[in-house]
Amino acid sequence: MKIRKGHVKTICREHKFSLLTDFDGADWYFHMASLRNRKHWDCLIESSVVDFTTGTNAKGPNVVNVTLAADGTNNPKSAKS
Repeated sequence: MKIRKGHVKTICREHKFSLLTDFDGADWYFHMASLRNRKHWDCLIESSVVDFTTGTNAKGPNVVNVTLAADGTNNPKSAKS
């Protein structure tokens, strides 16, 4: 599986899901359960940079193994630039 990089587009904390946009411009849905470390759910903000892989389930393509970017780009100021 290819590791992708993107940013958090929107967050719905009530329903525990988020939309990501990868750096190729594709939008991806993910549920909090896809976070590798669920404690990071409270750290996510719109524009947070994340690494993730994609897979396929019965409903089609999906996001798995979401992590906060490990390369230092998780600073919201750098994510917007």
